[in-house]
Amino acid sequence: MSIQKSHKRIDRLPIHRTDVKQRVLDPMKQPIPRLYVAGEISSIYGHLYLEAGNITECFAAGKIAGQNAAAEQPWN
Repeated sequence: MSIQKSHKRIDRLPIHRTDVKQRVLDPMKQPIPRLYVAGEISSIYGHLYLEAGNITECFAAGKIAGQNAAAEQPWN
C-alpha cells in the first residue's frame, strides 16, 4: 500500500455574511445571537486566501468582534 501525495487544496469554507459588528447573519440577514466571526474567514475574500494574506483584516475584525462579544449581557 502506498500513500500518494496530493497538491490539491481543499477550500470548503462556508461563505457567510456579517454585519459591521462582525456578527454572523442568517439567510434572512438577521444577526445570529452571540455568534461573531473574525479573521480571514470573515472576509468577503476569505475564499481566495488562507495563508494570512491579510493579517491586518484579521486584527481589525478580531478587535471589533471581541469588543462586541464582550459587551454582550450575561445569560440568566
